[in-house]
Amino acid sequence: MILRMLSVLLLTAGLLCGPPASRDARAGEVSTLAAFPEGLRRGLDHLLQVSCPRGDRQLRSAEIGALLDAVAAGSPVALAPEAGSDAACAHGRFEIRRSLADIVRFGYSPDIPSHLLMPSSVRVARWTEVDGQPGRPLPRLWPLVPGLRDPVVVRGIERVENTPDPSSGAYFAYDLERALILLRHQGRLFLISVSIQKDVSEVGRRGAVIGADGDWNYLYFEEEGLDRPGLGWVRSHMYAGGSVSVYAQIDGARPLVRLGIFRWLKAGWASINMVRRSHIEAGLERYADTLRRIIEHPHLPDGDTLAAGLAQIYGLSDALLAERTRSYFQNLADTGDARLAPAVRERLDRLVADGPALHLNRDSMAALLAVQYLKALLGKPTGPEISGLDRGPDHRGRG
Repeated sequence: MILRMLSVLLLTAGLLCGPPASRDARAGEVSTLAAFPEGLRRGLDHLLQVSCPRGDRQLRSAEIGALLDAVAAGSPVALAPEAGSDAACAHGRFEIRRSLADIVRFGYSPDIPSHLLMPSSVRVARWTEVDGQPGRPLPRLWPLVPGLRDPVVVRGIERVENTPDPSSGAYFAYDLERALILLRHQGRLFLISVSIQKDVSEVGRRGAVIGADGDWNYLYFEEEGLDRPGLGWVRSHMYAGGSVSVYAQIDGARPLVRLGIFRWLKAGWASINMVRRSHIEAGLERYADTLRRIIEHPHLPDGDTLAAGLAQIYGLSDALLAERTRSYFQNLADTGDARLAPAVRERLDRLVADGPALHLNRDSMAALLAVQYLKALLGKPTGPEISGLDRGPDHRGRG
């Protein structure tokens, strides 16, 4: 969505207020208060300290009470950088018609990759370290939710590669310092997800959206630059950024979670920030809309069934994985819009002719097929790349 983060406080010391605005929270809202309460400022600062290895990592629930209350109440909040900082900030609030346990099961599990719930925003995401141990998987957190008494904190490093930006065509790879926190506050269940970009991202590379963004079909080029006329030379980076996402279970008797996201970002080239608040707002709404379309879909199977289906893909041999990925690109080339840009058409033809294994690593191919598998579960058009994969008892016989 970034200069190296000098400190956590550099990103949070100046979260200020902006002019009021509002939209329906169910549709998605990025809005403001007349003043940014000190309790919310203190809560965000504390969560970032808990996540950052260089900060005070002891969670003190009293420090975040006002923040949790604001999210549960759906209170509008606006963020703006302090004087002297050129990072862009925004806050979004949304509602999700699933339980908090479901959100944890689908979005923060060792056997369901997190990028599966955000295919319009993230190409691939993988926790490379959990609680100081490289290669350790995320713990199974969702069974803890119903009877949770004491807070649970999980920290680690997540490697992320995002999808091409709709306006610039650029995509980036970077590491995040992460923290997940499960806790009860005044009897209500909360999940907090904290992300802080660890270093400056790799240089931005060119990518392209194939068809409608909601089709979740993207191409990735090795060439650096932006996919815009006259800007192919640009060496762009994500310099600094992060987010705090707070999920509040609103009513234990029905599946409803209120989500508040606080996001800030500095990205551009020559250390100049090109990100505006409107860009972050659009990204938050894009993310939340995709998340709801997936997790609220009536044909989405339970977590164990979905995990078993995905295990078929991640268990494929390198040769079969490449063969199915090649089938995906061949189908895109055969059914793609005749008006595809020449560079995109050339890229598709090269992937088919060379074989994807020359251009994509195993993680990227598996992530691509996992998204196609999800699309089939949700009734979206797919090709032969997922034929023969078991989609669970509720989907057998649907084609």
